[in-house]
Amino acid sequence: MTITTGTVAREIKDLAVTAIRDALEAALHDLTEILVIRVDPQHVSLSYNPDGDDWRAEREMVCAYTATLRAAGWHPLDLGVMVLVTAPADAAPGSYTATWTIDIEGADSVQAAAEDARKYQIDPGVSESGWIITNHLGQAETVNVRDRDRDRS
Repeated sequence: MTITTGTVAREIKDLAVTAIRDALEAALHDLTEILVIRVDPQHVSLSYNPDGDDWRAEREMVCAYTATLRAAGWHPLDLGVMVLVTAPADAAPGSYTATWTIDIEGADSVQAAAEDARKYQIDPGVSESGWIITNHLGQAETVNVRDRDRDRS
């Protein structure tokens, strides 16, 4: 996608479209027959677009695209004549944001809470931590991690 501002054009890389096309290519789908379009900031559509007028395989191909994307970690929606994927432009399967979390009570200010949290974060005696892991689709999950090596000492 190219965005032009005044007289300056700059290329915008859509990681989600690239990852979707890569998944389809890795599964040996013919990319010349697939139309992949960003329809809005949160969605990408795929449709079978064969050379010529032979559309008999359309339903079969849409099912195959859906299965391929599901296996690649996306959550595609098969709409019969096309596939719709919720995919922000910066999304790609295998991309996660990990946010360390801790509850701080009794702090006098935001700054004091941050400083207390940092003390816990670097404390070598702490053997367990809570994380919020957000995937490429923006879905968050809480995960507790225990440092088993420290528990043995």
